[in-house]
Amino acid sequence: IDRAVALVSQSKVALERSFAGQIATRVDSLLGDLEKAKAGGSEVAPVEGLLGESIASLEAGDFVASSDRANAAREEFEKIAGGYHRAKEKLRGAEGLVEDSRVFNLDVRDADKYIRQGREALGKREYDSAARLADQTTGAIMKVLPDFLNDEMKRARNKLLDLKMRGGDLTRPIGILKQASIHLKREEYAEAMRFVRQFRRETERL
Repeated sequence: IDRAVALVSQSKVALERSFAGQIATRVDSLLGDLEKAKAGGSEVAPVEGLLGESIASLEAGDFVASSDRANAAREEFEKIAGGYHRAKEKLRGAEGLVEDSRVFNLDVRDADKYIRQGREALGKREYDSAARLADQTTGAIMKVLPDFLNDEMKRARNKLLDLKMRGGDLTRPIGILKQASIHLKREEYAEAMRFVRQFRRETERL
């Protein structure tokens, strides 16, 4: 029983570190965008206030509140900063989806083409065009991603059964796979892909 309690505690700490890292990455990214917006003369004080609340909640260990404040800060920033940052964020999300897809050997040739064109449009300050190309990137991946993820989840569950037969602590990979399943049911495919990739990395070490 003592060992079980210790393992649960270790798993909780690891997951908390993962959540904290994800939120900190989002906050850090927005801080970088804020600096650029301020340099361009945008008034971003409301966003800075929300980010301050997010950081305070993160330091207090309240991950839900911290994530909510970070999301609110991003939404407020989008209202202030306009098309450039919207297009940039769309392209960034599309690029992450392409990178995750490439790891699983999915065909991303069309998506790569749209990403290149989107970057060029962003450089020319054609923000609507850049955002549209980011959407086309996502659309190209979505043609194959849902079916792939369903198949990958089946393989992941079989992997868990195999690892269970060998013994060992599976608390963390089980938690990761549950998160992937939740996002898949919500049709949040990019998030599901991220957790599936994390599951693969985790189980490769076992």
